[in-house]
Amino acid sequence: SRGLGDVYKRQVGTCPCCGAVVTETAKGFFCESRICRFGIWKDNRFFAQIGQSVNKGVVEALIRDGAAKLKGLRSKKTGRRYDATLKMTCGEQGVPRFQMEFEREK
Repeated sequence: SRGLGDVYKRQVGTCPCCGAVVTETAKGFFCESRICRFGIWKDNRFFAQIGQSVNKGVVEALIRDGAAKLKGLRSKKTGRRYDATLKMTCGEQGVPRFQMEFEREK
């Protein structure tokens, strides 16, 4: 159920899973198609684990390119910072799946 705060929806791109419009609401970024389940919540657990907030720029890159470069992420285990590329694919019924690709240290 989407709350009253979601009246002001802003279009952020085309759904990579079904081609419908993706809009930003108070709670996240969601496909407007009723049959597609694509959505990235702003309080996304995966993003919280890597120390990255869910912002429009990252979501736009994921929707457009299937990937977003992230800088200055913090490892929960070591506390060290690192850069990585976040890759996104469409899972069952449009549910997004994330995978990290790490840059090789020189």
